[in-house]
Amino acid sequence: MAFLHGDLSLTVDWFNRKSKDFLLYIAVPPQTGYTNESQNVGTMSNKGWEFALNYSHATSSDLRLGAGLTLSFITNKLTALNSGTTFITNPLNSPNGAVNLNGQGWGVYSETHIGQPVGEFFGYKSIGVIQSQAQIDALNANASAKTNGVNKFYYQALTGPGDRLFADVNGDGVVNASDQVSLGNPQPKFFGGLNLDATYKAWDINLYFYGSYGNKILNYEESNLETFQNRGFVGVENLSQEYLQNAWTPAHPSNQFARIYYNDNSYLNSVPSSQWIENGSYLKLKTLTIGYTLPSALVRKLSISKLRLYASTQNLFTITGYKGLDPDIPGFGAKPPMRTVTAGITCSF
Repeated sequence: MAFLHGDLSLTVDWFNRKSKDFLLYIAVPPQTGYTNESQNVGTMSNKGWEFALNYSHATSSDLRLGAGLTLSFITNKLTALNSGTTFITNPLNSPNGAVNLNGQGWGVYSETHIGQPVGEFFGYKSIGVIQSQAQIDALNANASAKTNGVNKFYYQALTGPGDRLFADVNGDGVVNASDQVSLGNPQPKFFGGLNLDATYKAWDINLYFYGSYGNKILNYEESNLETFQNRGFVGVENLSQEYLQNAWTPAHPSNQFARIYYNDNSYLNSVPSSQWIENGSYLKLKTLTIGYTLPSALVRKLSISKLRLYASTQNLFTITGYKGLDPDIPGFGAKPPMRTVTAGITCSF
């Protein structure tokens, strides 16, 4: 649907795209001789709205202004699985390019359930840090009472002051795999771009902004920087300066950063949890270009009809609350886009 009025135009589209028989790498019964295989098992829907608003106006013979705004609102949902299961784990995984994350408890960091968006992050709900022995004693006593002495520990035997405090979601007094929940949708509520351009006599300028809103990011690298245990092999690794200076100690307690321990992988303070889930919304200046076209009378002496000088930069700045390198990432392990500056000449003969 399109609308046009003078210098202003608006295009509105609604879509409802359904996909079926797409390939998923799923678990299969052990009697098959395999643990996982690719199967055509699922159906999925993507529906939403797309808007494009454009404006162009010449205020005089010397000055022209233009603007273009695009917005996309998409709702994604897994609608069915033909495999006999109701959910799949780590849907980014595939036989040829699995995204495997090292660390105890990181075998599953994402689950997709029927009726929910694809790729939701999954883990424990972190609600702070245990501050005292009295607090952990009370948690353990509650666990023992609710399980009739079957389980004497709220989380595990090693858990103590300075360790991460997780929510007992089902209220049985014990924190275990049954308390893991959805931690956020990696897909934005909407995304779009804004293009601004202007020409004044021989000068021209163009700015292109791009951004998204409402998505979550699992900051796995941050979890790596808040554990002493090297996840790739035996040994220890570097910590972030922020964690080193603010980690929990009896003298300087923290409700955000757990304690430091040389074998802290055993204390499960860095398992997938809401501690590593961050707001992925951002606004980025993707490109900025400024140009100048030399006077025709001057360049014709060089047998050139048009000569334009320009300078351009990409990824000049990003506005975001995400703590990682860049929120505009296609997946785990991908390098963030580089900031570049270029200059050039275009000419017509």
